[in-house]
Amino acid sequence: MTLSRLKRLFPWLFLGLIMAWPLLIVNKGIDLTDSGFYLGTYRYVFSHPEFTNISTILSSWLGGLIYALVPSGQLLAIKLAAVAIYAAIAYWTFAVLRGYFPDWLILLSLLLSSIFATTQFYCASYNTFSYLFLSSAIFFIYRGLKDELLAFLLVGAALLGLNVFNRLPNILQWGLMVAPLWYYWICLGERARALKDTLYFCFVMVAAFF
Repeated sequence: MTLSRLKRLFPWLFLGLIMAWPLLIVNKGIDLTDSGFYLGTYRYVFSHPEFTNISTILSSWLGGLIYALVPSGQLLAIKLAAVAIYAAIAYWTFAVLRGYFPDWLILLSLLLSSIFATTQFYCASYNTFSYLFLSSAIFFIYRGLKDELLAFLLVGAALLGLNVFNRLPNILQWGLMVAPLWYYWICLGERARALKDTLYFCFVMVAAFF
């Protein structure tokens, strides 16, 4: 392997380490006030939906699905789900920012963020699902605008609409509806396209919510 090729691969290899290293401590124990709460929520979300908070219904369903898919070891399963979620967030973040910041700065930030995340309770929760949906939405909106892919833009809009059901305050993220308006109107001067794509964006986002 040539030195130049190694230099190109190094950021992705280091990103892989950032994404994978929490596996070493994923089974560090249970926090009854957090992990225990989510285990109970996911166990009964389908059998006793009356106890489920409507403001976090989507994350409860997703967690309940993970709980139901494994015959045992559900605590480990939702912790592994958290590792996978944070890995996806790290990838989306790196993919969006590397064109604007040095690789070393992004990787250092992601490493410090992953270290901080492991100091908190570590399981799939409405917060981790919220982070996943938001980071995924930003990635698809970014690619949709940058590469002029309307389908990607609308996927991002749908994710923002659905994210409200992970946590109700996520409705504030709907402010990202100005992204196509700002990019096409202000940056490119394409007013007709700005209005058209913003209307599409808002329609899909609201439709996903309802």
